[in-house]
Amino acid sequence: MLKFSAMGTLALVALAMCLSLAIVVYRVSGPGSVARRLSLLLVVEGMTLISTGYIDLFFTEATRAASWYPVFYRTEEIAHTLGDCLMLALYPPFLAAALNTRLTSPFGKPWVQGVLLIMAAILCALVLWGPLKLGGTILYVSLVVLFGFAMIASLDAWRSAHGLARSRAGTFALAFGMRDVCWGIVYGWATILLWQGTYAIVDPDATTTPYLVYALGTLLAVPLITYGILKAHLFDIDLRIRWTIRQSTVAAAFVAVFYIVTEGADRMLEAELGSWVGLLASALRSLPEAAGLRGCAHRRHAGGRHRKGKGAVESLA
Repeated sequence: MLKFSAMGTLALVALAMCLSLAIVVYRVSGPGSVARRLSLLLVVEGMTLISTGYIDLFFTEATRAASWYPVFYRTEEIAHTLGDCLMLALYPPFLAAALNTRLTSPFGKPWVQGVLLIMAAILCALVLWGPLKLGGTILYVSLVVLFGFAMIASLDAWRSAHGLARSRAGTFALAFGMRDVCWGIVYGWATILLWQGTYAIVDPDATTTPYLVYALGTLLAVPLITYGILKAHLFDIDLRIRWTIRQSTVAAAFVAVFYIVTEGADRMLEAELGSWVGLLASALRSLPEAAGLRGCAHRRHAGGRHRKGKGAVESLA
């Protein structure tokens, strides 16, 4: 049997947003590009988030007593720990590729990336099959340091950039900074609980404030990344130019899913958690709409300027 959970619904919204944007970014980018790295990170982020116990919030006590539940719970533990370790291995190389700053340049070297992957694999095994207090402390403190470093590096890239590059760096710092701050706080809190002896990798009752902060980090970051892509062509992605029919279908699916989940969150969360959370959901929904309208205006203006000498203008989606 299942039951409704406002917190679980919030996490499902975040997961849908991550996967939708990951699909679109993957389809419009080339192999080895920064955008491809972003799409992989979004999948890892969504998997890590949802496997921390939010799904369990929809289960009744009778469901949790079922014979299959311990296997499901262990699968969540493995998925969440794997996601944490992959974030530790994949985020620094992404920062090196995305940011123009010397702080992240060492992580662009293949041998450094290989070391990160090996360390992540060892940590994953240590957390899952070794002393949780030891492995968990190393992993979670490393993630706190990583998210703090990412925030500093993005601000340094913004400070040293000029023109369009500065605008893109500012958008990057804002979007990823939201997630970095929220997730850094949560992993610091998890480390404290670990030493108090009250921590579990998967919490079937993930309804406390840190879990709200955890979900909000992604809920705020993904729309801001989308807005940055549409407004400033973040990661050199332009979702409006040279779309094929197939790509346009994926983009339409993203917009549809984004609208549905945020509209549903707007209605359900306002009823469950109050008008402020409903207002947040409405604000998230308005970001891509605003960027899209601005893009339409830009296209009309550009079309008017170039129509005379060109004859026919390429259609933009």
